[in-house]
Amino acid sequence: MWNRARALRSGRKPRATSHSTQASAFDPDAWYQTNGEFHAAIHGAAHNKMLAEQIEHLNKRLSPYRRFITFRPGRTDTAMREHEAVFEALLARDGLTASMALRDHVRVLAEDSLALSRSLRF
Repeated sequence: MWNRARALRSGRKPRATSHSTQASAFDPDAWYQTNGEFHAAIHGAAHNKMLAEQIEHLNKRLSPYRRFITFRPGRTDTAMREHEAVFEALLARDGLTASMALRDHVRVLAEDSLALSRSLRF
């Protein structure tokens, strides 16, 4: 995923990076940053002001909990696969597949957010 956000912005296919290389060099801060860049590249490419505003609003509400959601056990591996599916569909200009992959990704994030909210005690 490290090259995915840059590739989406440039329209070029990224260099392949083995998952074993990524796993051995895993850096949570770099992951978090790159994840944000990947999502921002997709949001920007949509050219949809209303969608961008809704995403910004949601991100502001979820930002205090984002790292908890992102680093739940197994979540980064799952997110990598989800991002790969989105990226490949976008690269192939397959709107239907990209749409389904994005919906699946958002659904999983919604489930993770719900799990977080249920775990909070007031």
